[in-house]
Amino acid sequence: MYYTIKSSIASVNIVEAVNRALQKRTLRIRKPVVSVVAPEDTSEEKLMDITTGAQDILIKANSVFPFVLFPDSISLGRQQLTIVHRAFFSTANTISVQIDDILSVESNVGPFFGSLHLFSKYFFNNVKTINFLSRHDVLKIQRLIQGYMIAHHRKIDCSTIEKGQLIILLNSLGQQGTAK
Repeated sequence: MYYTIKSSIASVNIVEAVNRALQKRTLRIRKPVVSVVAPEDTSEEKLMDITTGAQDILIKANSVFPFVLFPDSISLGRQQLTIVHRAFFSTANTISVQIDDILSVESNVGPFFGSLHLFSKYFFNNVKTINFLSRHDVLKIQRLIQGYMIAHHRKIDCSTIEKGQLIILLNSLGQQGTAK
């Protein structure tokens, strides 16, 4: 079915006009220019890539209040592990370490509570301990840290994985050697 446009001067068949135009011109395809040297990301772009999702806290736990007057806390993010020791009101000793720098994590669990022992090459006495965490929190944190350690050892980039999915994957990966 051909469409024609009639005007007072002449009638034009649109399909025939397009066919004639295509037959007169040969189709030329441009080849994309491939650069040999890939452009370097600027420092700002690299910093923006690192900071996207870096504030995500995968898990945070506090020591149980009645047993510790000033509860300590531990939080695991995408880039680092942060331990906060409190000795008095409005005082805190904050220790942050990149997950790559953690050498090992140990847990001592009882029926209700547990403690974590973290070893890093940058800790002054080579071990940091957080006592009186709930049993569930100790096991969950240990699994996530062990999963992260395995992922970093195998050079897997975890920064692009959605937070909920990342927690599930790391928990599954680190679950092999932990108590139940």
